Amino acid sequence: MIYSRERSSASAALLLSLISGNQATFQMISMFVMMPMIYLSRAYLPITALPRILLPIVYINPLTYLTAAFRYVTLGMHGMNRDYLISQGVAISAGPVTIMPIYSWIVVVLIGTVIFIACVKKFDKVDMSS
Repeated sequence: MIYSRERSSASAALLLSLISGNQATFQMISMFVMMPMIYLSRAYLPITALPRILLPIVYINPLTYLTAAFRYVTLGMHGMNRDYLISQGVAISAGPVTIMPIYSWIVVVLIGTVIFIACVKKFDKVDMSS
């Protein structure tokens, strides 16, 4: 799970570095992107405290799934039923779909793969001559 988190983070950082022109711009963009991602990962606030307009961002945020998986492991919630895990913020319920924490790593790998593909496409277009 840690490997998938690192790959997703590295892919996001690579994409941001390809978009930005220099180191100062990269640092500014990364703080502008990473701080909201941390606060929208459900690490500090429950999903019920967020406005509904932010829910799509919460659901595509890989940190959301990592937070759920780490809570599941550290709180020893093995064998708990689905409704209890949802009420504790460990299982992620998006309408009719519920992502159990044991499958969170799959979502993180998928999101990381999409970001990595975007990096590869962007890397082909970058001019490295200057």
